[in-house]
Amino acid sequence: MSLRRLLPLATIGFALAMPAAAPARDLLPDFDQQTPRNLQVATDRTGAIPRFHLGFESAVDNRGAGPLEIAGHRDSQDQPEMVADQVIHGSDGTTRTVPDVGRLRYVYSEDHDHWHLLGFDHYELRRAGNYKLFAPDQKTGFCLGDRYDTDATSQLPGEPSQEFYTGYCGRTHTELLSLVEGISVGYGDVYFANLEGQFVDVTGAPAGQYYLVHRVNADGKLVETDYSNDAASLLIQLAWPDGTSAAPSVKVLRGCPATDSCPGQNQLPPILSRRAAERYAPRAFERALGFKPSGFTVACTRVRSKFSRGCSLGGVHRGRRYDVRGWLWYERWKSGLLYVGYSLQGTRGRLLLGKAPPASAAVAEPSERLVAFDDPLLDGVRVGSVVHEVPRLVRDPPRGLGRRVAAQ
Repeated sequence: MSLRRLLPLATIGFALAMPAAAPARDLLPDFDQQTPRNLQVATDRTGAIPRFHLGFESAVDNRGAGPLEIAGHRDSQDQPEMVADQVIHGSDGTTRTVPDVGRLRYVYSEDHDHWHLLGFDHYELRRAGNYKLFAPDQKTGFCLGDRYDTDATSQLPGEPSQEFYTGYCGRTHTELLSLVEGISVGYGDVYFANLEGQFVDVTGAPAGQYYLVHRVNADGKLVETDYSNDAASLLIQLAWPDGTSAAPSVKVLRGCPATDSCPGQNQLPPILSRRAAERYAPRAFERALGFKPSGFTVACTRVRSKFSRGCSLGGVHRGRRYDVRGWLWYERWKSGLLYVGYSLQGTRGRLLLGKAPPASAAVAEPSERLVAFDDPLLDGVRVGSVVHEVPRLVRDPPRGLGRRVAAQ
């Protein structure tokens, strides 16, 4: 065989032996919601009655492999909002776009104006007993940026040597048709207590225990590597030592990083509603009777206390009529676990429900509404060289700014 015929085969063999290029991978962000801190109670006396705001500092770190990058755009100035797309960077230097992950709206205020990304972070005050939402947040949006280094002593893979997203979200430029904002790897964005909607209104809140929950990416539209650390919370005790016309006292009982609830030893169990009791009763009756009560009627109408209910069960099983009565109650959380206890026909026991109170859920984006807000205690507060705004009249209530460096 001639050398001329062997060469193409050798060339082909060499090409087949070459290792294939590694496929590009997405360098996704990972939002790590920090636990609420620096709680402060402020009194707003501008209305007919004083209102009490529980303020807090909020921060979100990016501990992922790539930046959170938001690209806003609109076709014309006639459109009041920009569509927000997420730009995802690849390991090969390319980018791809996840379209329509949110909206950006220009928010006016007396001190400064800029474009806000709506709904990036949400704040909730929930009753510890039943996890019902008592007070939502009062934010209008966020101007994202690299406001601080999450750890100045070390550098994460992909972390820039200095802040990259340092703009002010088109401040004073209402005419913009596009803009970019974001949070780099190893950096975070932070918002001061009681500034620009960094509070929940606790006016009229009954004394007791509450969860103060901070939740980033609540609707899950932003793509990230880990959604399990998108919420953090505090278990707090709210009291009115001088009556409800004076500012309340707030005591932090427990910090709950990376979770939206953290039952403690001193916490009361949830209120046992009729619907919940009737959902758990068949399991309790099955344990006590030794068979599944299929087709039986269950009613839990009697109330012994807010934590317990009397239930009755009636039906026929294998030709025998059953009319059974007993009690169901929530037991305190033990090691983070919640139980339903039962006492039926002399049989006592308990059902394990899990580690969390009934169905926690993110707060949906509020419908558009006008909110008047005016608090001289907070207006025109200077942090560094920046005077922070407190919106006077906005659509969707007030949202926020940062810490450590003069932000937004």
